[in-house]
Amino acid sequence: MCAPHVMEQKDPDAQLSVDDILAYEKQYGRLPKGAFVAMHSGWESRWQDPKAFLNQDASGTLHFPGFSPEAAEFLVREREIVGIGVDTLSLDSGPSKDFKTHVTVLGAGKYGLENLANLAQVPPSGALIFVGGPKHKNASGGPVRAVAVW
Repeated sequence: MCAPHVMEQKDPDAQLSVDDILAYEKQYGRLPKGAFVAMHSGWESRWQDPKAFLNQDASGTLHFPGFSPEAAEFLVREREIVGIGVDTLSLDSGPSKDFKTHVTVLGAGKYGLENLANLAQVPPSGALIFVGGPKHKNASGGPVRAVAVW
């Protein structure tokens, strides 16, 4: 499990970029085969306040960080990841209308986890993630229990 950081305090619509991934790799080494890449934005601090967590503007657009479509494409084409995760409501940033990150990651047979908690406690490199969940018949997703150990 690898956990690059993107800081939502500066821009709630921040997107984890290919440059962020490359900077992470410069510091911690290339993402290993089979890596799960978790984006820690600090958004989980808003969990207890639903309005702040959704961060919806007057027009109804949501604002929160996510993976950029380019980063998703890079991860599935250039790195042998198993999936990605975020501490926000969606793999895509809040204003997304086309959900390219979802399409890219899930379309490549990888998995995505949303609303991950306590990513600040997970080291940036070297943790293992265990993901368990029930079968979701005729559903596009559902709840899981994700536990990181290091």
